[in-house]
Amino acid sequence: MVPAEYKTVKKRVLVQPAQTRKRTIPPEYKTVRKKVMVQPATVKEVMVPAEYKSVRRKVLVQPAQIRKIAQPAKYTTVKKRVLVQPATTRSLTIPAKYKTVRVKKMVRSAEEKRIPVSARYETVTKQVKVKDEKWVWRLAVCDLESTGFNIEEVQRALKRQGFNPGPIDGVYGAGTRRAISAFQRAKGLPEGGLTIETLRALGVQ
Repeated sequence: MVPAEYKTVKKRVLVQPAQTRKRTIPPEYKTVRKKVMVQPATVKEVMVPAEYKSVRRKVLVQPAQIRKIAQPAKYTTVKKRVLVQPATTRSLTIPAKYKTVRVKKMVRSAEEKRIPVSARYETVTKQVKVKDEKWVWRLAVCDLESTGFNIEEVQRALKRQGFNPGPIDGVYGAGTRRAISAFQRAKGLPEGGLTIETLRALGVQ
């Protein structure tokens, strides 16, 4: 595709056409001196000459008239982009291009070989159920607050065993209960409260 060619040229364009307008020219006057008679001559015993005096008078030199004044047309020079040659299409023969590349070529088809792999074993720890759970009756400390039981001693014993009951405040709260349950699970004791077996395991009388 050969693009079109353009060039910028200067062109004189008409801005205002020529016209004729009418112009009124006022009349022209001039002042002249004229001698006028004041008194004619008379004949008496003595000849009395006529009297004259000079007066100024405005006389018309040229009457008013209307003239036509021709005004020439106005032009300006502007730049304009003009087409020199339109776009065309021409066919070109583009030669083929070649380059040397390296390719991987199969020289032997894939085949399957069976290689014996010895079995591998490893020891894993697995928890299996050896006995069903059941309900059993155990001696427990009841109504700890009303009996005046020393909870602080239990909290200290739990902390010595590595089970955090929270603050040592003598309150049988949620933190103390969680610590007791964790201790019972670790020691294989029945869960469900502060039992006599748990107190014995803690060394609390």
